[in-house]
Amino acid sequence: GVLIERAGVPRGLVNVIAGYGHTIGQAFIAEGDIRKVVFVGSPATGRHIATAAAQRRQLRRLED
Repeated sequence: GVLIERAGVPRGLVNVIAGYGHTIGQAFIAEGDIRKVVFVGSPATGRHIATAAAQRRQLRRLED
């Protein structure tokens, strides 16, 4: 978060959340105020996130 702020990005625009996909990740996907999800991890979890995000019409970016 500090590097993002130093780059001039407004506070709160980007939030980095670390945790397990089946707990914290699922909670964020289900949250109505989340507009974009970026995920780095296993392809299996990425497919789950992509499906859940698509159902809520959230933008998503998956990287492995």
